[in-house]
Amino acid sequence: MYGSECALPILPERVSLQSLEAYIDKEVVVGIRPEHLHVEQEYMVLPTSGVIEADVDLVELMGSETYLYVTCGEEKLIAKTISRDKVTDGERIKLAIDCNKLHIFDKDTQGVIV
Repeated sequence: MYGSECALPILPERVSLQSLEAYIDKEVVVGIRPEHLHVEQEYMVLPTSGVIEADVDLVELMGSETYLYVTCGEEKLIAKTISRDKVTDGERIKLAIDCNKLHIFDKDTQGVIV
């Protein structure tokens, strides 16, 4: 994430390590869809998850799902969760990122890496 440190596992079944060699020590852009961010505890311990901490700016209840607008470092993210997850505005939470669903882009060319 730009301006903040976050370690996320790059899963070898998604990309060869050879194809990533050109990006060692370079800045990249990471994309993740809101439905691939999880607050449920069972996701926090999966080897395919990266866990970040974020401050909840706004909780938007949308019937069977809830949108969490959060800030992690300098980045704004949106997580789409199920409504039974009890999260409140102003709370600091942990979010598990499903690293099977990460998209990584070259910052300079905007080309897809993974």
